[in-house]
Amino acid sequence: MECNEITQYIGKIVHIVVDRPIGYRRGDILYPINYGYVPGLLVGDGEEQDAYILGVNELIAEFDSQVVAVIHRKNDCEDKLVVAPVGNTYHQGQIATAVHFQEQYFDTRIISAFEKSCGVLPPPVAAMLERKHGCFDSLVHDVHIVSGETDLDAVISQILSK
Repeated sequence: MECNEITQYIGKIVHIVVDRPIGYRRGDILYPINYGYVPGLLVGDGEEQDAYILGVNELIAEFDSQVVAVIHRKNDCEDKLVVAPVGNTYHQGQIATAVHFQEQYFDTRIISAFEKSCGVLPPPVAAMLERKHGCFDSLVHDVHIVSGETDLDAVISQILSK
């Protein structure tokens, strides 16, 4: 399944079977969150669609959840779903931090239902940037927050790159 196809699941409810619970170790990788798959949903590698589970900090075997994001791996054929309890929201930075233990080895892009942009800056800073750069919102519309980066770091990085 291509990235564009898998993004159609954002906002939908899916059933996850957990095969790597919190604390699972695979080689040098320790899973700090639950991880599983969507039964019957086959993807590019011929396996069932994998999913990271956020917002559930206990061991679980199965979980009905809402898809809050897709992690598109630019250098791999297997994109990942990010799911959470219905109603929970996570922006790209929160997701990147939660999945860094595994995704640090890939070139990824997070497509999420809830994305942050210029609202992350205190109003005086936003006003100063607006005066200096004109249309401030266009400067930070496509901010990509990476693991370990604060909202402010991401916006500053974006502005400096313009």
